[in-house]
This record gives sequence, C-alpha cells and structure tokens, in this order.
Amino acid sequence: MTVLIIGGSGFLGTELLRQARGRGWEADATFHSRPGARQASAWHRLDVRDPVRVEELLAAVEPRAAINVTSGGADWAVTADGSVHRFWPRWSLVRRST
Repeated sequence: MTVLIIGGSGFLGTELLRQARGRGWEADATFHSRPGARQASAWHRLDVRDPVRVEELLAAVEPRAAINVTSGGADWAVTADGSVHRFWPRWSLVRRST
C-alpha cells in the first residue's frame, strides 16, 4: 500500500512516516520548505494552496491514502482550505492536527 503523508517533514508527519515504514508500507511525503528524514520513499515539494500542483502530485504518486498533517498556523488557506478544497472531492483524507 502506498500512503502519501502531506506535511511529512513536521513532527507528526515524521512519526507517521516511521509508523508506515514499520508496517512495510510504501510512504511518500511532502514538504513545503525542506524535506525531513530519510524515512520517506520519495519527498515531494508541495504548496497545498496550488491546486494544479496538488492534482499533479496525486496523479503521479497514486496513493491509496493521503494523510494531511500540514500546519499553516494562522494561514487558513493551508490549515483548512488546503485539505478541504484540494483533497476532499477526490480522496479519502485523514486530517489530524497537533
């Protein structure tokens, strides 16, 4: 199973990657400013506010599940709109926040 961790370079994303890899899953991850540890199968730069790039990435990775653990702080376009408007219509999305 391939899982895409959106926000994989953060605290929660790093742990999700560790858990996924520990279960033998292929796990790709995204980052906004810099990739995280080597736990991901592949790292992808992504700004969730860019719907074209989001669609391109989802088409390229073809994940079975996408888990959004991005943190935009006060930037509502990242924290809420990024997950709801970009992923909801097409994918089953798990949203967790720290």
